[in-house]
Amino acid sequence: MEVLLTPGRFKLPNLGSGFQVFQLSHRWRGVHVHGANWRDVALAVLDRTEYLYGVLACTESAHASHCWLDTAIRTKRGAYTSDRVHVLDAGHIYEFGNGKQRQTLQFVKSSGGAIKYPEEWDGLQSQTVMAMLTYFLEEWRADNDRTEDPWPWPEECIRLAHYEYEARARHRHVQKVNRKRDAHDETEVDLSLDPREGYYPDVPFRPEHVDLLPRGADGHIRMPKRRRPYRSTIELVQELLQ
Repeated sequence: MEVLLTPGRFKLPNLGSGFQVFQLSHRWRGVHVHGANWRDVALAVLDRTEYLYGVLACTESAHASHCWLDTAIRTKRGAYTSDRVHVLDAGHIYEFGNGKQRQTLQFVKSSGGAIKYPEEWDGLQSQTVMAMLTYFLEEWRADNDRTEDPWPWPEECIRLAHYEYEARARHRHVQKVNRKRDAHDETEVDLSLDPREGYYPDVPFRPEHVDLLPRGADGHIRMPKRRRPYRSTIELVQELLQ
């Protein structure tokens, strides 16, 4: 992900080839910059996550959608809805806006062990879009001095959803089930742990690390072989700077 000259404007790399430029709505130097509302984009990721759960149900996808993404966009009036999000291809292409200034996000569409598509294409991963939203909201919070707001902050919920995606990928990679069979085995969940610390004992990184760790060709976090778990952010940053 690359932040372009104008705040709120991002260059997002596709899985495969190419990139997509996307603008989020915000105020910059007292002027309103037109773009997609961040909640609308998060709503699209929620819809995609629920679509993927319908393709292949698992604990991680259920947590990502019902626990974290839904919480991130919930307002004081309850569940968030929007008439500015248009589903052009369920789980894969979403259009934002109702006027002339419309934008589209195209997610990657590829067949696997659980489903075969008649047509496939390169596109964004959900994790890339969630990383964009997390960065955008953290910058907004810092600029508006909202660091005393009570937890959970929307960006933390989105990061936890991102963690769920990476935990799912980790479990499927370790069990060697990608493109070979439908489901991976359900994994142990320690709900006594603070979710911000990570509650999958077999996942060797914490939610706060998902934006920092290197990624493999499939776009998911890849741990170096025989690397002990990352449990310290300072330790992680020191290693990345070497």
